[in-house]
Amino acid sequence: MNFLKNFFAKFKVKNKSALRHGSYSVAIIAVVVAGVIVLNVLMGILSERGVLSFDITSSKVNTMDEENIEFIKSIDKEVTITVLSAEDAYIGGSMNEYASNYMNVIDDSEYFAQTVNILKQYPQINDKIKVVFENFYSNKTESLATEYPNLFYGDILVECGEESRLVTFDDIYSYSDDTGYADMGYGYYYVDGNNVETAVSSAINTLTSGETKKMALIASHSNSAVFTSLYSKTLALNGFELSEIKEAIVQTIPEGTDVLVIAAPTTDLLASEVTVINEWLDNGGKKGKSLIFVPGATMANLPVLKQFLAEWGIKYSSGLLYQTDKNYYYNTPTTMPMFISDSDITKEIAPKTGNFSLLGSNLVLEPAYEEYASRKTYIIASTNDTVTIAPEGASEDWTPSSSAEKKIYAGLVVTEETEIVDNAPHTSYVAAFSSQEFIYSTWASTDNVQNMDIAVNTAMFVSGMNTNKKVFVPKTITTESFAAELTEAEVLTVNIIFMAIIPLVITVLGVVVWVRRKRR
Repeated sequence: MNFLKNFFAKFKVKNKSALRHGSYSVAIIAVVVAGVIVLNVLMGILSERGVLSFDITSSKVNTMDEENIEFIKSIDKEVTITVLSAEDAYIGGSMNEYASNYMNVIDDSEYFAQTVNILKQYPQINDKIKVVFENFYSNKTESLATEYPNLFYGDILVECGEESRLVTFDDIYSYSDDTGYADMGYGYYYVDGNNVETAVSSAINTLTSGETKKMALIASHSNSAVFTSLYSKTLALNGFELSEIKEAIVQTIPEGTDVLVIAAPTTDLLASEVTVINEWLDNGGKKGKSLIFVPGATMANLPVLKQFLAEWGIKYSSGLLYQTDKNYYYNTPTTMPMFISDSDITKEIAPKTGNFSLLGSNLVLEPAYEEYASRKTYIIASTNDTVTIAPEGASEDWTPSSSAEKKIYAGLVVTEETEIVDNAPHTSYVAAFSSQEFIYSTWASTDNVQNMDIAVNTAMFVSGMNTNKKVFVPKTITTESFAAELTEAEVLTVNIIFMAIIPLVITVLGVVVWVRRKRR
């Protein structure tokens, strides 16, 4: 017994250091192995959820923009996004079959797969948002048909509490046919753009913010195409319910309307219609109503409308604005930037990024007064001080004389009329632009100028909406930069890096540490 006791006592002393280092090694190996297992599990989960997809183009036009990601993160209510199609059917043949048979539209560039992958990003960003794929022939879809009679395969229902909004095929996809055959009744249109990110996020915004305003276009005096081309779609994305007043002579304004719009007027107002609009703006002394005016190519032959606007502090004169400084125009002297002006309400209307719009065909716009009775005018956007006036109908080679007056002209004028009601201010607004190109031009859909942003923010401000929230502008994304467009070789490379190389490196490092400690 003593022999065994002495033997183990000597062994314990002799191998104490080895046991200590061995314990460290075992612990390190255990941690490394556990890390490798956890990493592989996590990468598998992330891969299934679509995180391992990359937008490898320089423009990254198909990656959710940072502002939208921040918006999605800010949602603090439970939201369900239901796609009315099984996931594999949406990506596979069924969606294309329905689109071609009922819409005469074909997707040959994987836009439908793109939609699915973008939608899957929402719950990854915010776990309060859930995405569900529902068979189109389920009981849920049948119950929706009474509320949405034009329900289509693959439509997306966004729900928050008891409220819901439907995002349709046309809300998501743009499509065209370069051959012209489809317009003639044969052939197909082809999907060429995807707006799912903006359409779904704006629906979430409307449902969670609870802010909705009613806007009516006076269609009988407007060029509806100017309003509906892009502006109306953008307004709808930002919480406006849109309608049209089509009666030849406006006698009443629909109840509940918050904002009226006259866009590119085609005929003049009657005196009786001016009375109706003024009474509506006054709202029985309670105010809180607004009108937005977007001019056409000229204000000639519109004397009643011009007088109405002048009484509201907005003056249009004949001619077109002409930029004399070549550093401040684009291509021609009549296409120029409008810069954000310094006024009391500019900060409410000005977009949060950028500070200028680019516009051609600017009419001569100025405030008729600064203050009159309870009305006050503000210049929101304006030119620099090197602008003069070209006569209407001037030839392309017209140039101003050396003595021509040069000064600042307005691009956007807003007039407010405020009354104190029950010890609180109540305000109505009239806003007028210098050019229809704020909402109807190539520049209206160009990201690096602020035409549409200013037009939308103006509508939000005069309607009483929160102008600090995200403004949604249609963002057409293409499949050229989409993550699903990664080649098989690129996908294999990603998998090798995350599923083999990284675990192998960790394992080798663990073995090296173990060997070094064992030799001590």
